[in-house]
Amino acid sequence: MFQIIYTCYKELGRSRDEAVARLLDIRHDVETTGTYDHTYDELTHGAQMAWRNSNCCIGRLVWDKLLFL
Repeated sequence: MFQIIYTCYKELGRSRDEAVARLLDIRHDVETTGTYDHTYDELTHGAQMAWRNSNCCIGRLVWDKLLFL
């Protein structure tokens, strides 16, 4: 979980401090509720990263054009 947040925030142009702060928020949520919610940016970029890293999909070359409605 930690690496995906660091990678996502780095690719979104955010600082490492922002990623660390987000991880602290995630840890707090998990400790108090047993779960946490991704932010919209984490969800959208995570989906783009998954598509980009999918070796079986020829359409992955345009991963950064994926739109969310």
